[in-house]
Amino acid sequence: VDQLFFRTNNSTVDIDLAFNYDHYRDFLDFINKVEMVADIKSARLDMKDIGYFAEALMKMDNRVKATGQFRGVVSDFTASEFKFSYGKATKFYGDVKMVGLPDVRSTHSEFKINYLYSNKKDLSTFAIPTEDRFIDLPKELISLGDFKLEGNFAGVYNDFNSEAQLSTDLGNVNGNLTVRADTVTVSYDGYLATDMFDLGTFLNFDELGTINLDAEINGRGIAAEDIDI
Repeated sequence: VDQLFFRTNNSTVDIDLAFNYDHYRDFLDFINKVEMVADIKSARLDMKDIGYFAEALMKMDNRVKATGQFRGVVSDFTASEFKFSYGKATKFYGDVKMVGLPDVRSTHSEFKINYLYSNKKDLSTFAIPTEDRFIDLPKELISLGDFKLEGNFAGVYNDFNSEAQLSTDLGNVNGNLTVRADTVTVSYDGYLATDMFDLGTFLNFDELGTINLDAEINGRGIAAEDIDI
């Protein structure tokens, strides 16, 4: 459908949209069997409206703005030249590929991030389709304040590789790291550089202060009492 415009109580969307499927019964398994091909020209969307097609997403009552190209099923899609905004500070522009939704914890993601701006308030109020509904942010991430991220990311939420430049209220960090997290600790391996980064505040260990670093690192732990590098 070209030049489709629709409005609900919660959403307004201007889009060119096609649904590709083999049989009407495929809509009973919309997440896995109905391919969407979309040119999103302008969208002010309450994500829970998608839940009428994919019930698992009904918990995601996030109001977002978006533009870009989308192709795939909910469980395996690519979004290109994708712009997304949420809350007071969150803005994203880049390319996205995700395989595995709605199971967020096992979803494999690839992000080419031209820019991502966000902060603790927005991240902590963004609902996801899990029992907990919201992400429990580590206190170290909260301490970063407002941040800007550029670079590439590939993996699942607790096992990923990132090549990125991060600007935060505590200073700047560049790196190419492989990060793995379990219920006990976080391990990391790769290259890391910092520019006037307030490591003491980040680790809640004032004696460390601000550092400049350019090094290959291999270690585990992000809390001051647990770090082993």
